[in-house]
Amino acid sequence: MKIKAFSRRTISTILLTIVVIIGIFLGFRQFYNPIDFEPQNFSDFLKQDPTEDQVIEYTENLKEIYQNDTYGGATPRETMDLFIKALEDGDVELASKYFIPEKQGEMYPYLKESFEKGGAEIFLETVSRVGMGKGFNTGDGRYQIEVKGSGEEVGYIFGLVKNPYKELWKLESL
Repeated sequence: MKIKAFSRRTISTILLTIVVIIGIFLGFRQFYNPIDFEPQNFSDFLKQDPTEDQVIEYTENLKEIYQNDTYGGATPRETMDLFIKALEDGDVELASKYFIPEKQGEMYPYLKESFEKGGAEIFLETVSRVGMGKGFNTGDGRYQIEVKGSGEEVGYIFGLVKNPYKELWKLESL
């Protein structure tokens, strides 16, 4: 059997075709699946001195995340109930998803540490003992819920905001 040798031109054409296909695949994947985007606090993002194009890209990516977000309740209380249920189940990942996207990356390790050090258990005991406490609109589109600690002092304060693209409330702060 005789083996046919390829010419340099044929080998170059094959290699160039492979490189182009890989380039198209990677470009397509990055454009249609921007997995690398991690939302962060906008003021922290601005400290990085981004270009105008980077600010536009950041806001477009964040808008897409908000539009696709399915975590939260129709009311602030419902969001708190879902958050508490996730904590009761020990589901730190789910609990962190009830926060605004910019805070989820920060809250996951915070909540995980809270479980490890007993803070989550103390919070859940407090809520089961005294209930959620009062909630009120703060006048700027936000809602605040207070959970009493011992006596009349406030033990926990939760700030919530409405997802601007969906009818869901998200935790903003605790």
